[in-house]
Amino acid sequence: MTTGPRSLRGSNLVLNVFDSLAKRESDIFERLPDGKVLWHEVNMGHERSIERLKQLADRSKNEVFAMHVPTKAVIAVIDAKT
Repeated sequence: MTTGPRSLRGSNLVLNVFDSLAKRESDIFERLPDGKVLWHEVNMGHERSIERLKQLADRSKNEVFAMHVPTKAVIAVIDAKT
């Protein structure tokens, strides 16, 4: 019988990944025309962060993005409107 990370297969691994994303905090930022970055808020969960990112993009002409700050992983980016 195999043990350890290699034994994680199938739906359990997928569920663990999605569960981790659902609990992860993401910060929402806006990149201003001068290149500075403005922090807006922090949200819990991937879906909530994407929802809030879309709402901010509807109000802004600038690029907006969500980031998991501890790992510096960019979750999503919505480009600036032209």
